[in-house]
Amino acid sequence: MDNINNLICFLIALQSFCKDIHYSSKGDAFYGKHLLADRIQENLSDYIDRIKEVCILGNDEDTLPSGEYLSRATSSIPEVRNSDKENFKELEQLLVSILTLIETLHGTKGEENLYGAIAEDLQNSLGLVNRQIKG
Repeated sequence: MDNINNLICFLIALQSFCKDIHYSSKGDAFYGKHLLADRIQENLSDYIDRIKEVCILGNDEDTLPSGEYLSRATSSIPEVRNSDKENFKELEQLLVSILTLIETLHGTKGEENLYGAIAEDLQNSLGLVNRQIKG
């Protein structure tokens, strides 16, 4: 259950960092960067909810209190830099860390389908972030 809770914490960190980028983007192509960061985090609340319901409650386990998830997530939120490019590099590393964790998770067919859907969405986001970094 610990890896599942870690995944939830990472997703909360990702959601928070995307909002940091969303609000701190500036300069050339500001609006595109602003929207990209928002697009990456838009499904994360639903994924977190589904993980808790399917992977934790579905196995007759208790979820952690919200404050515990938030406390653990805080250490995974990168520091916002003064450079959009550096922020997107940090975002890239966070996405890779989450995808690496997802690869270690196993479970029922339903759980694995959920992990796969999350991974597919994050992999798509990683591709967009990589294009942003190279741009």
